[in-house]
Amino acid sequence: MIRYATVKDAMFIQEILDKSLGYKVDLKRVVEQIDDINHNSQQEVLVYEDEENQRVVGFLDFYLYRSLYMGTGFRISTLAAHPDYQGKGIGGKLVKEVEEIANKQNLDFIILNSGVEKEAAHKFYEKNDYEYEKTQKRFIKSLK
Repeated sequence: MIRYATVKDAMFIQEILDKSLGYKVDLKRVVEQIDDINHNSQQEVLVYEDEENQRVVGFLDFYLYRSLYMGTGFRISTLAAHPDYQGKGIGGKLVKEVEEIANKQNLDFIILNSGVEKEAAHKFYEKNDYEYEKTQKRFIKSLK
């Protein structure tokens, strides 16, 4: 079942971030971010819940992205499934859900970045009709 995330999902999302993506994130931060997203932003987090086990086994977060040259669309920030559930179509279902939301809002595109080393992810997106556009470097400046 696909639904919007709640703070009760934070522990599962934290585990997926760690086991699937290698991101070591404090549970308190995940709870705070989900709470903030649910109350204060144009960002959304969809989760895929395994109804049999009543646990979140995948998630996708996205936000409204406005571009002066492309129009308005969604940017997928993160898509991940728990390693035990990868290859079972969860990512594809989450992507289709965000595409349906975008179509209902009459948006122009969905865009995302994927690390150059994540070749399996690239194949996944291409299989789901996303086109490789360009190679770029990401720059970040930490403010804390």
